[in-house]
Amino acid sequence: MKTYKTKRLFIKDFSSVQNSDTSIYSLDKNTPKICYNTKSKSGKLVSSLGLEHLSLPASVSNTTEYARGAFSSIYPIKLWKYKYYSTANNKNMYFLVAFCSNGKLYYNNMFFPDLTYHELSSKVFTQTPSALCFRDDNGADIIGFVSPSDDMLVWYGDAQPYTEDSVPHLTSMSLHNYRLYAIDETGKFIKYSAFTNYLDWTSSTIAGAGTIALNDYKDGLNRIMSFKDDLYVFSHHGISKISSYAGGTYIANSNIYGTAEKIYANTACVCGTRIYFLTSGGLYFFNGNDTYKADLTIDDMLSSHDQSKAVTAYFGGKLYIACHLPYSDETNAEKAMVNNCLVEVNIITHKCSVIRGVNINSMITIGDLTLDKLVISQENSPYLWQLTKDGKLDGTSLKKYWRSGKIIVGNYDKDKILKKIYVTSSGEVDVTFFAEGESKSFSFEGNTKTNRRVVNMVGREFEMEISSTDKDFEFEKIELLFAEEE
Repeated sequence: MKTYKTKRLFIKDFSSVQNSDTSIYSLDKNTPKICYNTKSKSGKLVSSLGLEHLSLPASVSNTTEYARGAFSSIYPIKLWKYKYYSTANNKNMYFLVAFCSNGKLYYNNMFFPDLTYHELSSKVFTQTPSALCFRDDNGADIIGFVSPSDDMLVWYGDAQPYTEDSVPHLTSMSLHNYRLYAIDETGKFIKYSAFTNYLDWTSSTIAGAGTIALNDYKDGLNRIMSFKDDLYVFSHHGISKISSYAGGTYIANSNIYGTAEKIYANTACVCGTRIYFLTSGGLYFFNGNDTYKADLTIDDMLSSHDQSKAVTAYFGGKLYIACHLPYSDETNAEKAMVNNCLVEVNIITHKCSVIRGVNINSMITIGDLTLDKLVISQENSPYLWQLTKDGKLDGTSLKKYWRSGKIIVGNYDKDKILKKIYVTSSGEVDVTFFAEGESKSFSFEGNTKTNRRVVNMVGREFEMEISSTDKDFEFEKIELLFAEEE
């Protein structure tokens, strides 16, 4: 007669983050191979972040928030925040500005109960513009919009926007040491405005406008940023530094970083004392002198997809990356998304969590007066959105998912029988086991008691997945009872 010995395996700490880079045979029992729309709370697996329609205050003094309305038959593609001092109203004004799918710009007052997004100008941009806020030599707060194929549109909030055709066609812009610097339309040169006169790009005096040819433009310039005491230019395969001295009249440049990997310059984001950016090899950060790999545990997923349309934002001390992560169960609709995930990265530990099922094309942080929000636009959505902590998308609970690596107990050369499971969870949850090409699923209604199920599944190695769409999902622990022949 065969005799069996019993082995128990407990999984009751879900604080480990997803690790898709390590072999499924090397992961410990608490570390998921795939995990999204969940986070750990006191070791339990609970709902993670979500998105809801943007709401903003009625006024500076009345913090009652009103959900903003929808764009009519169009959707936003890129977002900016514009703050200016209004001489007409004798106070600061705050606006959200959106570039939309019809090629036009729209705005909404952040501290006024106006649900409508208003057309800023009749101008139609032929390419998605870049924008920058700056103060002109007369003290007016301006936001300027440029693209490689469009004249600059200039808006001072109290006046009607107008086109400044004397400014060359530009891409990325940055204000530094009383000059406006930008990448020209060819992507090969840096142009700069006259000293203290940001709309003068024609004068030829020592304090006038000019052009910089970098020592090596590394196959196309894409992004220029002011950081610490210098300007940094991101190209397809490197970073260059531009320094200005003597009141901006002496300008020098040098190449400080080169890589064979493709740099996705749109993702360059200042996070405190660092700039983070994605490359085709994963996430990196830069302190002004040296560049380091962030070593996320999802690097293989990040690097296995072209992230040219990824966007980033720094909010609440964390880096948010809207990107496309490939999954084996992707639907055609998800494959067609611009970005299907939002990754939250702790910039101290570099631990990350993933929200799957969102289609983000732009993000900005607003932290003015009573506001502290991450504002988001989604492809094909007529609404603006804000980040929440309820695990829902527009009120619908996102699917929570956790999948283990290989679970092996006892002697690998012997079959084991997974006899029973004991689950403690709040909210409805499904638990599925995989072994020897077969699977068995079990549903639990969820309560504070431990629920038992008989499994009787034979195999030498097992995998387990936990999934739920319940808004009250809280998975505390699971006990697996195995029997192995002696």
